[in-house]
Order: sequence, then structure tokens, then C-alpha cells
Amino acid sequence: MDNRFYKRTQVQLNARIITEGKEFDGSIENVSEGGIGYLINSSIKDSTDFSPRKMIEVDFLTSAGEKIRLECEIVWFSRSPAGDNELTLGMKIVNPPPEYKEWMSNLSGNSIIKKIK
Repeated sequence: MDNRFYKRTQVQLNARIITEGKEFDGSIENVSEGGIGYLINSSIKDSTDFSPRKMIEVDFLTSAGEKIRLECEIVWFSRSPAGDNELTLGMKIVNPPPEYKEWMSNLSGNSIIKKIK
């Protein structure tokens, strides 16, 4: 049984994490009103950049070209069992901005996100 507070929606969104001046590309795998699941596919030298309770920023563009920046707190992370550098992060969104809330309310299964340049 799933004990999550918010319903998760599966998505595949290109996004970027920013932490302490470092940027990591990856994708948002699922979203909810209060959290996101994120897969980092950039090379990671030090997984302590992603320890639980650490605050980070997540940037992505909606299909309408609107940039959304989320302030998030890492709740958990796990390494890929394949032994590569991929990490999966579970994050809580801190004070979701109005544009994120609006985007979530309009989210459909056909939403496409453009990669941030």
C-alpha cells in the first residue's frame, strides 16, 4: 500500500539540478504537488552532493516555454544497481511556486518538456 500524501503522476521531463554551484542533468520521473522523483544521468564524483536533507534547486521548461525553478529538499537517494553513476532522488518541494501549482493542475499525459540549454 502506498502511503504518499500526494498522488504521483509519471512523467519524463528533462531537467537540471543545481547544488553548491554544480549542475547535474537528468530527468524528472514523477511529480506531485509536494514532491518529485529525479534520475541524475550526469557523471557524479561525490554522492555526498545528494545527501538527505540537503537543499537543492531543480530547473525545467514546460512545453509552453515557461521556466520553473523549484527549491527542494532531498528526502532519499539510491544508486543504480548496475554500478554506474546514476542516482535516483526523492525530493520534497519547499514552498511550491504558483507557476508550478498551476502547471500541476493543468498537467496531462501528453505534456512535453524541453531540455534547458
